Amino acid sequence: MKSMKKTLLLLCSLFVLLLSLAIAACGSATPKITFETGGGEPIPPIEAEAGADISGFLPEDPVRDGYFFEGWYLEEDFSGEAQDLPAVMPEKSVTYYAKWGEGTGAKLTLTTNDGGVLNRTSFNVKVGENLMAFLEGKEPTPKAGLTFAGWYRGANKLTSADTMPAAGVTVTAKYNASYTVEVYRQQEDEAYVKDATDLTGTAIYGEPFSCAGLVTPDEHFHLGPDGRTETDSLGIGETFSIYLARDVHYIFYNPNVPEGAQIVTNVMPTGTYVHDGDPKLGDCGFV
Repeated sequence: MKSMKKTLLLLCSLFVLLLSLAIAACGSATPKITFETGGGEPIPPIEAEAGADISGFLPEDPVRDGYFFEGWYLEEDFSGEAQDLPAVMPEKSVTYYAKWGEGTGAKLTLTTNDGGVLNRTSFNVKVGENLMAFLEGKEPTPKAGLTFAGWYRGANKLTSADTMPAAGVTVTAKYNASYTVEVYRQQEDEAYVKDATDLTGTAIYGEPFSCAGLVTPDEHFHLGPDGRTETDSLGIGETFSIYLARDVHYIFYNPNVPEGAQIVTNVMPTGTYVHDGDPKLGDCGFV
């Protein structure tokens, strides 16, 4: 009888242990990210399977009247370094603590102009803070074939003099795209021959571009009507062409009809030729 009781007690203990392990396993199966905003607007937690992509669920910087957001920290006393929120769900639950500084904050919005990828697109920045200094290290990852050209506020590129306005601001990333210009020059026989070396360079991706001013025609040459010299929106690795035509010279005839000659036509012919080329003479207008 005592042996049976011991067996039952052992089985019960084992059952409780297994149940506890199961409950613990269930509790740790779904990690959670919790945000302590410290007086700012509350942010709901994020729950997802470990390793899941949560980049689309990350919150914008919190807002708090009379303060500006200084970053997320893993320690409640804000020791250590400020942290970027993870794009992938961690293995274990974690809490982030919002650190605040005294002063007014405003929203800084970043756009990529379809040329790159940003880890974050908005920040709460202290009014008056230098924008170039704040944006250092936050450049987008450009598409293949592009390089980052800078941050722009409208049509103007940001400089070290730009600061965060109280009304907030949107800045746009712009990129450089490479281009090639083939130059063709007209010969004495009027055929065009391509230069041995092409012109290359970069200009702002997605904006109007013209290469016509990149080549100065030599004396007695001018920009011909053929070729492709401009675009409304510069793409990646585009090729343009410039045709430099020779100036055309005209030959005009003085009738100076000899005495007794017969006039064949009332219109005197003219001749034309390209510079340094062979003149093309018309037929005489009298016999």
